[in-house]
Order: sequence, then structure tokens, then C-alpha cells
Amino acid sequence: MSGRLASEIALWYRSLRRTKRQRHIQATDPGDHEHIEALRLWQAHFTARKLNVVGNAQSLFFAEHGELIDQAETIRFNSAQIVDDKCQGTRWDMLASSNPDTIELYREIKPKFSTLLFTPYCDEQLALLERVPSNIQYLVYPMRMSIELARMFRAPPTTGAQILHLLHVLDVKNVGVFGFDWRATKTFYSDRRRDPHNHYAEYKYFKNIIRKQGWSLHVNEP
Repeated sequence: MSGRLASEIALWYRSLRRTKRQRHIQATDPGDHEHIEALRLWQAHFTARKLNVVGNAQSLFFAEHGELIDQAETIRFNSAQIVDDKCQGTRWDMLASSNPDTIELYREIKPKFSTLLFTPYCDEQLALLERVPSNIQYLVYPMRMSIELARMFRAPPTTGAQILHLLHVLDVKNVGVFGFDWRATKTFYSDRRRDPHNHYAEYKYFKNIIRKQGWSLHVNEP
């Protein structure tokens, strides 16, 4: 059995062991006008010729891609900080999150990024917008797209899935994907046990998207 196939099987089993009973979460589609307007704002924001999306998998530290990451605008995720320049790079333009702990973190410390990409997948997360510090500009992820992803994966989408899907919908062509292995390794800064996401379904979907778009995927082997 190849190492890649073994990793895929292990990933599938991890997805089966995700939290089985999810409390009902309400997500309201805002309607056509609001959805189109939200997409227009996001389209206007992503005018860079190249973007690097830097995930939080432990495997990010298996190779030194820091210089390559710093060659383009970067999107990073949730509460992760830069702890190894050689592997993670230093450039930090955008942060994607709708995590309460992340919002609180940047009420206490000055952010290194310029724009928050706020990525809710349920209505109650929208209340966190009131907690975003006034010195941080933000864009709100289209709820319709979160609803679509939740239905597709039969689970709440990860923040990484939301951003990759958005870049696909906006047809952003020059994208580098780092630090994504869909839970083949753990999140490097967290030992969270409960996991509501379906990483295997996301992996199957995005491996095809990345191939079709011609994006560069940097999956690091230990």
C-alpha cells in the first residue's frame, strides 16, 4: 500500500470519528441581492496576481517554504502565530477566522495582518462582529456559501475550506496552498479533541479543485 493511500484511509477513519452529535445550528441565507453584493466586495479585494494560503497543519514544519510563502500576499488562519520563519514565512496580509478566541486575542494584542476575513457558518457567529477591534478592517464571508459547503460535506466547513472555495468561485488562478493536509497531521498549535468537520470530504473536494485550477499544493512529508 502506498504512503499516500494509507494517509487517505487514515484520514477517512478520522473523519468517521468526528463528533457524531452536532447541535442544530441556524444559518440564514441573506438573499440574492446581499449575496451578490458580498461577492462583489470579495472580488474587489482579491486583486493580487498571486496569493499564498497558509494553513496550520503540523506538516507545515516538515519543509522550509518560508521564502516561497513570502513571495505573495498571505492568508493565515485562526489563532496560529508565526513561530518558525523558515517554514511559515513572515508575510501576513490577511487572517481568516470566526473563532471567538481569535477575536478576543486581537482585542489584547496588535494584529500583524491588515484585513480580517470573517468566516461564519452559522447565524450566532455574526454577533462576534461587534467584538472585532475598530482598527481592523474586515470582510464577511457570504453565508450562502457556508450553507452550500455544510450541505456538501454534511458538516460545518473548516475555515480553510471556506477560503479555498471562495477563491475557486472567484476564479483566482495563481494560488499557493501550504500547511493543508486535511488532518493527516494535527493542528500545530492546538490539541483539540472534538472535531465537527468532515476532513475527508473536504480533501476529496479540494484535491480536484486544486488540480482543475492549477494551484500549487505543497504537502510536506516528514
